[in-house]
Amino acid sequence: MFSSSEWHPLRIAAPVPSGSSVCLTTKTLNFMQVDGEIRPGTQVITYLSALSTGGQVYVTQSSSDRAAFEEGVTYYIKNYTVSSRYGQERLFMGPNTTTYKTAPLTLSFDAEKMAKDALVPPSVSVTGEEQDLFSRGGHLTLEGTVEHMQVQRMTTVRDTEVPILDVGIKSGSRILEVSLWRDQALSKFKINDKVNICHLRASVKATKLNSTIHTTVEVLEQGPVVEDIVVIGLSEAKGLLAR
Repeated sequence: MFSSSEWHPLRIAAPVPSGSSVCLTTKTLNFMQVDGEIRPGTQVITYLSALSTGGQVYVTQSSSDRAAFEEGVTYYIKNYTVSSRYGQERLFMGPNTTTYKTAPLTLSFDAEKMAKDALVPPSVSVTGEEQDLFSRGGHLTLEGTVEHMQVQRMTTVRDTEVPILDVGIKSGSRILEVSLWRDQALSKFKINDKVNICHLRASVKATKLNSTIHTTVEVLEQGPVVEDIVVIGLSEAKGLLAR
């Protein structure tokens, strides 16, 4: 981690790639159970902005009612702190931080793509047949049919109760076990639905795929509804069998 001084401002741009360099996120801080149903509790909305110097990308967060930076605008920033604690370069602003707009900084296509990927990383589509599925790294997108699913349950993560939903997705000839965490565990789908689940990560033990903060679940096609019917008894009337 390092902090800038008054005499070392950072000239930086909020690019506009084929997507967005500003991302609105909603984080659920807690969950509750109401009449046996798990529901989201307190939620916080934050804005993430990807800023580029042309060679380096920084992500900064704002909890106000709008993003701290405008897309396509170049800024000078003084008195900031940079940390890579969260796996990427994060720029933190405090009460002494000053920002002001300056002449445009031209960014290359690659620089703009880096900024976009810093907010929403690429997710590679897989069929489930890959031999290196659990060792290739990165985010994965899986499309398949819901083969089985367990009941949502609560588990403790860092002293906080969060929901988890375990499902089996049939993709190709394999059934892959997927664990959906937090908000993704509340996704609405059922057995036999065809779904697309993006931004999954393989578990360390290479036994299942886990959702991430970027994961979304999309129902592509609803499957047939299968219900069990219990026959209580039969009676014969006028030569016909009737229930």
